[in-house]
Amino acid sequence: MTSHTSNSAQKLIIQFHIMAFSIGIGALGLAFGTELFLGVIPCELCIYQRIPYIIIAICGVVGFFSRSYNIKHLCIAITALAFLSGSSLAFYHMGIERQWWSSTELCGEKLVDVSKTESLIQALSKRQNPGCSDVNVSFLGLSMVTYNLFFSLPLTVIVAWFWRKVGVEKK
Repeated sequence: MTSHTSNSAQKLIIQFHIMAFSIGIGALGLAFGTELFLGVIPCELCIYQRIPYIIIAICGVVGFFSRSYNIKHLCIAITALAFLSGSSLAFYHMGIERQWWSSTELCGEKLVDVSKTESLIQALSKRQNPGCSDVNVSFLGLSMVTYNLFFSLPLTVIVAWFWRKVGVEKK
């Protein structure tokens, strides 16, 4: 990093990237653990909600190992945008779960032509992902999607604030 950045700011930025990596891996571990150990089959939107956490983990690694302040700062911005996109996906998914709006065809709620035996056998032999309106896991009456929103939205604001703060301190 450049000499314009104080040692305390440099340490904060490094700690941020470690935390970003940990949050990304932790969220993915929770999602995959729920799927593997509890047998919960995720819907399509649940799978898409993992993508921002993959990006966050990658930004954590890149930011941690980069020597360039600009790359580190860019990784913080991308992390904020990833949390924002994750919040948006979670809000959309929560709206489908709560039936505020209808789901898309993407959500696995496709009709099967049962008039033909072959198409019925094919449909039954495939692993059927649940519809996006189905709540597979809930804790204290809230779905994992709702917890994802409650987790991601504040982190969007915090990371955006941090990005602004370390950008101002450099000047």
